[in-house]
Amino acid sequence: MTTHIVTTWCTRDRLVFGMCPPFLLLAAAILEGIHPYSDRLAGWPFLTSLLFIGLPHGAADLLVSARLNRATNWRESLGYFSGYSSLMLVVIAAIVITPLGSIIAFAMFSAWHFGAADSADVNEYAGETPRAGSFTIAARGVLIVALPFMSQTASSLEIVDRLLQLFGSALASHDQWIIRTTSACLVVVALLILTAAIARCLVRGNIRVAGIEVFETGSILAAFMVLHPLFAMGLYFLVWHSWRHTRRVILLLDEQRAASLGALARLHLRALPLLVPTLAGVVTVLWWRLPWPTAFDVSIVALAVFVVVTPPHHFLVERLHGRDWLGLPGMSSVSDQPARRKMRAGQQSGHSPGITAPSAGRSHECGTSGKPGSTPPRRPSFAFRKAPTR
Repeated sequence: MTTHIVTTWCTRDRLVFGMCPPFLLLAAAILEGIHPYSDRLAGWPFLTSLLFIGLPHGAADLLVSARLNRATNWRESLGYFSGYSSLMLVVIAAIVITPLGSIIAFAMFSAWHFGAADSADVNEYAGETPRAGSFTIAARGVLIVALPFMSQTASSLEIVDRLLQLFGSALASHDQWIIRTTSACLVVVALLILTAAIARCLVRGNIRVAGIEVFETGSILAAFMVLHPLFAMGLYFLVWHSWRHTRRVILLLDEQRAASLGALARLHLRALPLLVPTLAGVVTVLWWRLPWPTAFDVSIVALAVFVVVTPPHHFLVERLHGRDWLGLPGMSSVSDQPARRKMRAGQQSGHSPGITAPSAGRSHECGTSGKPGSTPPRRPSFAFRKAPTR
Protein backbone atom coordinates (compact mmCIF):
# COMPACT_ATOMS: atom_id res chain seq x y z
CA MET A 1 0.00 0.00 0.00
CA THR A 2 1.16 3.52 -0.78
CA THR A 3 0.00 6.93 0.26
CA HIS A 4 -2.25 8.88 -2.08
CA ILE A 5 -2.10 12.60 -1.46
CA VAL A 6 -5.22 14.53 -2.44
CA THR A 7 -5.86 18.28 -2.38
CA THR A 8 -9.21 19.92 -1.87
CA TRP A 9 -10.12 23.18 -3.57
CA CYS A 10 -11.75 26.26 -2.10
CA THR A 11 -13.70 28.76 -4.22
CA ARG A 12 -10.70 31.08 -4.50
CA ASP A 13 -8.49 28.23 -5.71
CA ARG A 14 -11.05 27.23 -8.32
CA LEU A 15 -10.93 30.74 -9.72
CA VAL A 16 -7.20 31.52 -9.44
CA PHE A 17 -5.76 28.09 -10.26
CA GLY A 18 -8.68 26.41 -11.98
CA MET A 19 -10.33 28.89 -14.32
CA CYS A 20 -7.57 31.44 -14.97
CA PRO A 21 -5.16 29.15 -16.91
CA PRO A 22 -7.56 28.14 -19.72
CA PHE A 23 -8.92 31.69 -19.91
CA LEU A 24 -5.37 33.03 -20.34
CA LEU A 25 -4.59 30.57 -23.13
CA LEU A 26 -7.87 31.39 -24.86
CA ALA A 27 -7.23 35.12 -24.53
CA ALA A 28 -3.72 34.68 -25.96
CA ALA A 29 -5.17 32.84 -28.97
CA ILE A 30 -7.79 35.55 -29.55
CA LEU A 31 -5.16 38.31 -29.35
CA GLU A 32 -3.02 36.41 -31.85
CA GLY A 33 -5.96 36.43 -34.26
CA ILE A 34 -6.47 40.16 -33.83
CA HIS A 35 -2.82 41.22 -33.91
CA PRO A 36 -0.16 38.49 -34.42
CA TYR A 37 2.60 38.73 -31.84
CA SER A 38 3.68 35.24 -30.76
CA ASP A 39 6.41 34.87 -33.41
CA ARG A 40 8.20 37.94 -32.04
CA LEU A 41 7.76 36.87 -28.43
CA ALA A 42 8.18 33.13 -28.93
CA GLY A 43 10.90 32.65 -26.32
CA TRP A 44 9.57 34.90 -23.57
CA PRO A 45 7.26 32.50 -21.71
CA PHE A 46 10.02 29.93 -21.21
CA LEU A 47 12.50 32.68 -20.37
CA THR A 48 10.09 33.98 -17.73
CA SER A 49 9.59 30.48 -16.39
CA LEU A 50 13.29 30.24 -15.50
CA LEU A 51 12.76 32.82 -12.75
CA PHE A 52 9.08 32.71 -11.95
CA ILE A 53 6.75 29.73 -11.30
CA GLY A 54 8.13 27.37 -13.97
CA LEU A 55 11.63 26.34 -12.92
CA PRO A 56 11.06 27.28 -9.25
CA HIS A 57 8.14 24.84 -9.05
CA GLY A 58 10.55 22.11 -10.15
CA ALA A 59 13.36 23.39 -7.93
CA ALA A 60 11.01 22.84 -5.01
CA ASP A 61 11.42 19.09 -5.60
CA LEU A 62 14.19 19.05 -2.99
CA LEU A 63 11.65 20.34 -0.47
CA VAL A 64 8.98 17.92 -1.68
CA SER A 65 11.32 14.96 -1.32
CA ALA A 66 12.34 16.09 2.17
CA ARG A 67 8.72 16.66 3.19
CA LEU A 68 7.55 13.26 1.93
CA ASN A 69 10.37 11.53 3.81
CA ARG A 70 10.08 13.61 6.98
CA ALA A 71 13.68 14.81 6.72
CA THR A 72 14.71 16.83 9.77
CA ASN A 73 17.93 18.43 8.48
CA TRP A 74 19.79 19.24 5.28
CA ARG A 75 21.92 16.09 5.43
CA GLU A 76 18.84 13.90 5.46
CA SER A 77 17.21 15.99 2.73
CA LEU A 78 20.19 15.57 0.40
CA GLY A 79 20.38 11.87 1.20
CA TYR A 80 16.75 11.33 0.29
CA PHE A 81 17.36 13.31 -2.91
CA SER A 82 19.98 10.84 -4.17
CA GLY A 83 17.50 8.90 -6.31
CA TYR A 84 16.39 12.10 -8.03
CA SER A 85 19.99 13.12 -8.72
CA SER A 86 20.84 9.67 -10.05
CA LEU A 87 18.02 9.85 -12.58
CA MET A 88 19.28 13.23 -13.82
CA LEU A 89 22.72 11.70 -14.42
CA VAL A 90 21.10 8.85 -16.35
CA VAL A 91 19.24 11.35 -18.54
CA ILE A 92 22.44 13.33 -19.21
CA ALA A 93 24.17 10.11 -20.25
CA ALA A 94 21.26 9.29 -22.55
CA ILE A 95 21.51 12.74 -24.17
CA VAL A 96 25.20 12.14 -24.89
CA ILE A 97 24.48 8.71 -26.38
CA THR A 98 21.28 9.45 -28.31
CA PRO A 99 20.19 13.11 -28.40
CA LEU A 100 17.16 12.56 -30.64
CA GLY A 101 16.03 9.53 -28.66
CA SER A 102 16.28 11.58 -25.48
CA ILE A 103 14.09 14.33 -26.95
CA ILE A 104 11.49 11.77 -28.06
CA ALA A 105 11.52 10.23 -24.58
CA PHE A 106 11.19 13.73 -23.13
CA ALA A 107 8.12 14.35 -25.29
CA MET A 108 6.56 11.08 -24.08
CA PHE A 109 7.32 11.83 -20.43
CA SER A 110 5.95 15.35 -20.84
CA ALA A 111 2.74 14.10 -22.45
CA TRP A 112 2.03 11.71 -19.59
CA HIS A 113 3.14 14.22 -16.96
CA PHE A 114 0.89 16.99 -18.35
CA GLY A 115 -2.04 14.65 -18.82
CA ALA A 116 -1.80 13.15 -15.33
CA ALA A 117 -1.52 16.57 -13.66
CA ASP A 118 -4.36 18.12 -15.65
CA SER A 119 -6.71 15.17 -15.12
CA ALA A 120 -6.06 15.09 -11.37
CA ASP A 121 -6.58 18.84 -11.07
CA VAL A 122 -9.84 18.83 -13.04
CA ASN A 123 -11.31 15.97 -11.05
CA GLU A 124 -10.19 17.39 -7.72
CA TYR A 125 -11.52 20.90 -8.17
CA ALA A 126 -14.76 19.45 -9.55
CA GLY A 127 -15.05 17.35 -6.37
CA GLU A 128 -14.63 13.98 -8.07
CA THR A 129 -12.22 11.05 -7.72
CA PRO A 130 -8.74 12.46 -8.48
CA ARG A 131 -7.48 9.44 -10.43
CA ALA A 132 -8.42 9.53 -14.12
CA GLY A 133 -8.19 6.63 -16.54
CA SER A 134 -4.91 5.96 -18.32
CA PHE A 135 -6.39 6.60 -21.77
CA THR A 136 -7.77 9.97 -20.67
CA ILE A 137 -4.42 10.94 -19.15
CA ALA A 138 -2.55 9.95 -22.30
CA ALA A 139 -5.07 11.73 -24.55
CA ARG A 140 -4.77 15.04 -22.70
CA GLY A 141 -0.98 14.92 -22.81
CA VAL A 142 -0.72 13.77 -26.43
CA LEU A 143 -3.02 16.61 -27.49
CA ILE A 144 -0.61 19.16 -26.00
CA VAL A 145 2.54 17.60 -27.45
CA ALA A 146 1.23 16.61 -30.91
CA LEU A 147 -0.83 19.70 -31.77
CA PRO A 148 2.19 21.95 -32.57
CA PHE A 149 3.62 19.36 -34.97
CA MET A 150 0.27 19.14 -36.74
CA SER A 151 -0.56 22.83 -36.97
CA GLN A 152 2.92 24.38 -37.35
CA THR A 153 5.22 21.58 -38.40
CA ALA A 154 8.12 23.68 -39.69
CA SER A 155 8.35 25.88 -36.59
CA SER A 156 8.09 22.86 -34.28
CA LEU A 157 10.87 21.03 -36.11
CA GLU A 158 13.02 24.16 -35.94
CA ILE A 159 12.75 24.02 -32.14
CA VAL A 160 13.76 20.35 -32.15
CA ASP A 161 16.70 21.12 -34.44
CA ARG A 162 17.89 23.98 -32.23
CA LEU A 163 17.69 21.71 -29.20
CA LEU A 164 19.67 19.01 -30.99
CA GLN A 165 22.31 21.57 -31.99
CA LEU A 166 22.67 22.51 -28.35
CA PHE A 167 23.26 18.82 -27.62
CA GLY A 168 25.94 18.68 -30.33
CA SER A 169 23.77 16.95 -32.92
CA ALA A 170 21.44 17.93 -35.75
CA LEU A 171 18.07 16.93 -37.14
CA ALA A 172 18.45 14.45 -39.99
CA SER A 173 16.59 14.84 -43.28
CA HIS A 174 12.89 14.35 -42.76
CA ASP A 175 9.56 14.52 -44.53
CA GLN A 176 7.36 17.19 -42.99
CA TRP A 177 4.25 15.65 -44.53
CA ILE A 178 4.81 12.38 -42.69
CA ILE A 179 5.37 14.17 -39.38
CA ARG A 180 2.31 16.37 -39.90
CA THR A 181 0.11 13.42 -40.85
CA THR A 182 1.31 11.28 -37.93
CA SER A 183 0.72 14.16 -35.51
CA ALA A 184 -2.74 14.75 -36.97
CA CYS A 185 -3.62 11.08 -36.44
CA LEU A 186 -2.48 11.30 -32.81
CA VAL A 187 -4.55 14.46 -32.29
CA VAL A 188 -7.66 12.83 -33.79
CA VAL A 189 -7.27 9.74 -31.59
CA ALA A 190 -6.73 11.94 -28.51
CA LEU A 191 -9.85 13.98 -29.30
CA LEU A 192 -11.92 10.83 -29.78
CA ILE A 193 -10.78 9.51 -26.38
CA LEU A 194 -11.51 12.83 -24.70
CA THR A 195 -14.92 13.00 -26.39
CA ALA A 196 -15.73 9.53 -25.08
CA ALA A 197 -14.58 10.57 -21.58
CA ILE A 198 -16.78 13.67 -21.71
CA ALA A 199 -19.75 11.61 -22.90
CA ARG A 200 -19.16 9.16 -20.04
CA CYS A 201 -19.20 12.06 -17.57
CA LEU A 202 -22.51 13.30 -19.00
CA VAL A 203 -24.06 9.83 -18.75
CA ARG A 204 -22.98 9.58 -15.11
CA GLY A 205 -24.33 13.03 -14.35
CA ASN A 206 -20.92 14.67 -13.82
CA ILE A 207 -21.95 17.83 -15.64
CA ARG A 208 -19.28 19.99 -13.99
CA VAL A 209 -16.40 17.71 -15.01
CA ALA A 210 -17.74 17.46 -18.58
CA GLY A 211 -18.04 21.24 -18.85
CA ILE A 212 -14.52 21.80 -17.53
CA GLU A 213 -13.10 19.20 -19.90
CA VAL A 214 -14.82 20.83 -22.90
CA PHE A 215 -13.62 24.31 -21.96
CA GLU A 216 -10.03 23.29 -21.22
CA THR A 217 -9.73 21.14 -24.35
CA GLY A 218 -11.11 23.99 -26.43
CA SER A 219 -8.66 26.52 -24.99
CA ILE A 220 -5.73 24.17 -25.63
CA LEU A 221 -6.86 23.59 -29.21
CA ALA A 222 -7.23 27.33 -29.83
CA ALA A 223 -3.85 28.24 -28.34
CA PHE A 224 -1.75 25.51 -29.93
CA MET A 225 -3.39 25.90 -33.34
CA VAL A 226 -2.65 29.63 -33.76
CA LEU A 227 0.26 30.56 -31.48
CA HIS A 228 3.93 29.94 -32.27
CA PRO A 229 4.73 26.45 -30.88
CA LEU A 230 7.44 27.69 -28.52
CA PHE A 231 5.22 30.48 -27.23
CA ALA A 232 2.19 28.20 -26.84
CA MET A 233 4.12 25.49 -25.01
CA GLY A 234 5.92 28.01 -22.82
CA LEU A 235 2.68 29.79 -21.95
CA TYR A 236 0.95 26.50 -21.10
CA PHE A 237 3.91 25.43 -18.99
CA LEU A 238 4.08 28.77 -17.15
CA VAL A 239 0.47 29.78 -16.48
CA TRP A 240 -1.20 26.37 -16.49
CA HIS A 241 0.91 23.34 -15.59
CA SER A 242 3.48 24.97 -13.29
CA TRP A 243 0.96 27.38 -11.81
CA ARG A 244 -1.38 24.58 -10.72
CA HIS A 245 1.44 22.39 -9.46
CA THR A 246 2.80 25.34 -7.47
CA ARG A 247 -0.47 25.34 -5.54
CA ARG A 248 -0.06 21.65 -4.73
CA VAL A 249 3.51 22.17 -3.52
CA ILE A 250 2.56 25.18 -1.39
CA LEU A 251 -0.13 23.16 0.37
CA LEU A 252 2.20 20.20 0.85
CA LEU A 253 4.68 22.47 2.60
CA ASP A 254 2.16 23.29 5.33
CA GLU A 255 0.72 26.48 3.92
CA GLN A 256 -2.97 27.05 4.67
CA ARG A 257 -3.70 29.15 1.62
CA ALA A 258 -2.10 28.79 -1.80
CA ALA A 259 -3.68 31.75 -3.59
CA SER A 260 -1.64 34.42 -1.81
CA LEU A 261 1.43 36.40 -2.82
CA GLY A 262 3.10 35.63 0.51
CA ALA A 263 2.84 31.86 0.04
CA LEU A 264 4.11 32.20 -3.53
CA ALA A 265 7.08 34.34 -2.46
CA ARG A 266 7.97 31.90 0.33
CA LEU A 267 7.94 28.98 -2.10
CA HIS A 268 10.35 30.78 -4.44
CA LEU A 269 12.67 31.56 -1.53
CA ARG A 270 12.58 27.97 -0.28
CA ALA A 271 13.36 26.72 -3.79
CA LEU A 272 16.60 28.74 -3.99
CA PRO A 273 18.95 25.93 -2.84
CA LEU A 274 18.19 24.02 -6.04
CA LEU A 275 17.16 26.96 -8.22
CA VAL A 276 20.41 28.94 -7.88
CA PRO A 277 22.79 26.18 -9.09
CA THR A 278 20.37 25.37 -11.91
CA LEU A 279 20.33 28.98 -13.08
CA ALA A 280 24.13 29.06 -12.78
CA GLY A 281 24.21 26.08 -15.13
CA VAL A 282 21.93 27.89 -17.58
CA VAL A 283 24.19 30.96 -17.56
CA THR A 284 27.26 28.75 -18.06
CA VAL A 285 25.71 27.01 -21.08
CA LEU A 286 24.69 30.35 -22.59
CA TRP A 287 28.18 31.76 -22.10
CA TRP A 288 29.77 28.62 -23.57
CA ARG A 289 27.47 27.95 -26.55
CA LEU A 290 25.47 31.16 -27.13
CA PRO A 291 27.48 34.19 -26.01
CA TRP A 292 24.97 36.74 -27.39
CA PRO A 293 21.66 34.99 -26.69
CA THR A 294 18.21 36.13 -27.74
CA ALA A 295 15.07 35.27 -25.79
CA PHE A 296 14.60 32.39 -28.23
CA ASP A 297 18.10 31.07 -27.44
CA VAL A 298 17.47 31.26 -23.69
CA SER A 299 14.21 29.37 -24.12
CA ILE A 300 16.04 26.58 -25.97
CA VAL A 301 18.48 26.27 -23.05
CA ALA A 302 15.49 26.24 -20.69
CA LEU A 303 14.03 23.36 -22.71
CA ALA A 304 17.35 21.52 -22.38
CA VAL A 305 17.11 21.90 -18.60
CA PHE A 306 13.59 20.49 -18.67
CA VAL A 307 14.76 17.54 -20.77
CA VAL A 308 17.15 16.64 -17.94
CA VAL A 309 14.83 17.20 -14.98
CA THR A 310 11.45 16.05 -16.32
CA PRO A 311 11.89 12.27 -15.71
CA PRO A 312 12.94 12.54 -12.03
CA HIS A 313 10.43 15.33 -11.46
CA HIS A 314 7.69 13.20 -12.99
CA PHE A 315 8.45 10.17 -10.82
CA LEU A 316 8.52 12.32 -7.69
CA VAL A 317 5.15 13.84 -8.59
CA GLU A 318 3.81 10.33 -9.22
CA ARG A 319 4.57 9.61 -5.58
CA LEU A 320 2.14 12.37 -4.62
CA HIS A 321 -0.52 10.34 -6.41
CA GLY A 322 0.40 7.06 -4.70
CA ARG A 323 2.21 5.46 -7.63
CA ASP A 324 5.75 4.13 -7.07
CA TRP A 325 7.29 3.09 -10.38
CA LEU A 326 10.98 2.90 -9.40
CA GLY A 327 11.23 2.77 -5.62
CA LEU A 328 14.31 5.01 -5.67
CA PRO A 329 15.64 6.67 -2.50
CA GLY A 330 13.90 9.95 -1.77
CA MET A 331 10.96 9.10 -4.02
CA SER A 332 8.94 7.01 -1.61
CA SER A 333 5.71 7.96 0.09
CA VAL A 334 5.30 8.47 3.77
CA SER A 335 2.96 6.85 6.21
CA ASP A 336 -0.14 8.79 7.08
CA GLN A 337 0.41 8.29 10.82
CA PRO A 338 2.43 11.52 11.31
CA ALA A 339 -0.31 13.38 9.45
CA ARG A 340 -2.94 11.84 11.71
CA ARG A 341 -0.99 12.87 14.81
CA LYS A 342 -0.67 16.37 13.42
CA MET A 343 -4.38 16.53 12.69
CA ARG A 344 -5.26 15.40 16.23
CA ALA A 345 -2.87 17.97 17.71
CA GLY A 346 -4.43 20.68 15.58
CA GLN A 347 -7.94 19.69 16.61
CA GLN A 348 -6.99 19.75 20.29
CA SER A 349 -5.45 23.22 19.96
CA GLY A 350 -8.33 24.53 17.87
CA HIS A 351 -6.02 25.15 14.90
CA SER A 352 -6.58 23.27 11.68
CA PRO A 353 -3.29 22.02 10.21
CA GLY A 354 -2.31 22.32 6.58
CA ILE A 355 -1.90 18.55 6.17
CA THR A 356 -4.73 16.31 7.21
CA ALA A 357 -5.70 12.68 7.07
CA PRO A 358 -9.49 12.71 7.18
CA SER A 359 -11.39 9.62 8.16
CA ALA A 360 -13.94 8.19 5.77
CA GLY A 361 -17.23 10.03 5.93
CA ARG A 362 -15.85 12.88 8.04
CA SER A 363 -15.18 16.42 7.00
CA HIS A 364 -13.59 19.34 8.77
CA GLU A 365 -12.56 22.92 8.13
CA CYS A 366 -9.67 22.17 5.76
CA GLY A 367 -10.67 18.93 4.04
CA THR A 368 -13.28 16.34 3.25
CA SER A 369 -13.50 12.60 3.03
CA GLY A 370 -12.95 12.90 -0.70
CA LYS A 371 -16.06 10.89 -1.59
CA PRO A 372 -17.81 11.99 -4.79
CA GLY A 373 -20.60 14.35 -3.93
CA SER A 374 -19.13 15.47 -0.60
CA THR A 375 -19.46 19.14 0.31
CA PRO A 376 -16.48 21.19 -0.93
CA PRO A 377 -14.32 22.51 1.93
CA ARG A 378 -14.02 26.17 2.73
CA ARG A 379 -10.23 26.08 2.69
CA PRO A 380 -7.76 23.87 0.79
CA SER A 381 -5.70 21.09 2.30
CA PHE A 382 -3.65 18.03 1.63
CA ALA A 383 -4.90 14.61 2.64
CA PHE A 384 -2.74 11.50 2.93
CA ARG A 385 -4.66 8.39 1.94
CA LYS A 386 -3.84 4.74 1.56
CA ALA A 387 -4.25 3.55 -2.01
CA PRO A 388 -3.31 0.25 -3.66
CA THR A 389 -0.02 0.31 -5.54
CA ARG A 390 -0.70 0.13 -9.25
